[in-house]
Amino acid sequence: MRGARLGGALLLLGWCGCLSAPSGPGDAGGTEGDDARPAVDGGEERCEQIFGEAPDYQLCRVHQDGCEFFSDHVGTCAEVCGMAGAECLRSYDADSSAACTPETGDERCGAHHESQICVCAFPPGP
Repeated sequence: MRGARLGGALLLLGWCGCLSAPSGPGDAGGTEGDDARPAVDGGEERCEQIFGEAPDYQLCRVHQDGCEFFSDHVGTCAEVCGMAGAECLRSYDADSSAACTPETGDERCGAHHESQICVCAFPPGP
């Protein structure tokens, strides 16, 4: 992740090319704004290990309870999360030209999209 200082605040440029200013120590932001929980240590690597096989996987954000990522997959986020043994928490329609920018609000996990942002919980286990 790359960063830049602007007016004393550190702005983060993540995998999705989005600029976000963390609201607190360890906070990676999120599409749910204030509802997003702080990221966990090693979260990017954990998300990559668990969900990196999703078609055209691109990590957007890491949440305390899971990962938010873009996937070019004809189907549902429930299917994408399920391939990794995880539960889908939220789903957003997205365009591959702006992968981590949702085009809609939460459409639930059963919505079919060609390109989408999936928020999947970390699967149970170690």
